[in-house]
Amino acid sequence: MPWDLVKRMVPIALNALDNLIGDGVLDRHELENDPLTELEMWDEVIVQRLPPSLVVTPSATLGKECSVAGTYYDPTDAVRAIIAVAESGSIRRDAFTALHELGHHIQHTTPEIADELADLPVDITFAVEDRVCEEFAAAILIPNTTATTILGTDTPTAGDIVTLTQRTSASRSAVCIRAHENLTVPGMVVLLDADDRVQIAPARGLPPLRRGSTQSSAEIVKKARRRQAEGDYDFRITDDDTRFQYRDAIEGASLFAQVADIGGGYLVIVAVTENPPWRDRFTLPKFDTAPRAADWVCPHPECGEPFESWAETHDLCGKPRCTSCHRCACSPSHVKERVCKGCNLMQPNHRFEDDGATHCNDCA
Repeated sequence: MPWDLVKRMVPIALNALDNLIGDGVLDRHELENDPLTELEMWDEVIVQRLPPSLVVTPSATLGKECSVAGTYYDPTDAVRAIIAVAESGSIRRDAFTALHELGHHIQHTTPEIADELADLPVDITFAVEDRVCEEFAAAILIPNTTATTILGTDTPTAGDIVTLTQRTSASRSAVCIRAHENLTVPGMVVLLDADDRVQIAPARGLPPLRRGSTQSSAEIVKKARRRQAEGDYDFRITDDDTRFQYRDAIEGASLFAQVADIGGGYLVIVAVTENPPWRDRFTLPKFDTAPRAADWVCPHPECGEPFESWAETHDLCGKPRCTSCHRCACSPSHVKERVCKGCNLMQPNHRFEDDGATHCNDCA
């Protein structure tokens, strides 16, 4: 992710919005409090409010799924630009979604930004655009003076993020986006819903967690849920070896982490590689900060080799291909067996030293 480009484009997008506000096209106060209604009154876009149960399809023009429950369609000769928002029942969340989609429109209609996006490699264009949208929306909902007063200028704690949520009308997602801008070391701010699914996880210097992925296996999450079950919601739990789950049981880097209840059953986690702000003393960077490949054992008796794999698992069997025999669990086994004269058990051939051995390795 070209962070310098993102940081350069966000102020340009905000300046373009300021021009619209200055021309009387949009009202800042209304955008901060009820952006959906304000955008519905703007004749440059069509706003579609969708039921929450409806799955928002990726934009045909963007070709990707937004990180929020909404989408944006470029204008055509016949139709104005469309901003679609799946209403969640939360005014804060819907406001963030609407402003996120407005960010797409601002970028597509601001030549300076559109030219930058056009020059990017195709495989990262949408990721850059989407990140600009997130920071654009957060900047509108959370005044910089308020954020700086509460978060300071360094890496925030989970408690700082809870406080910022309580003192603004911004959604939890917007607050997490704004808080991650303060990360001074590699890390991420993770927002989990009541089912431990990632709602948003803006990261700096680390691979971001996939939206919708489940993180219930993390020990720090288990501890937080136990505290909630006991009726305690005012906690700050820390852990020095938190690893988040990526796809197919791949674990991320070992991180210092702190978790807090952010309301509504949600958890917010601040995770960093070094110098966590909740520690009074200096901490060295983690020695083992690389992701871990998942450990597997080949399911075929004639192989049975343990192996590590970064590959995706097969949809049918849920196993990756063995690095020794190059088969997943769906592949048929061709096991050659013979009776061991020591234990009198039928054993696969690989359990014998060679073809002439009469006893298996355990009995030899």
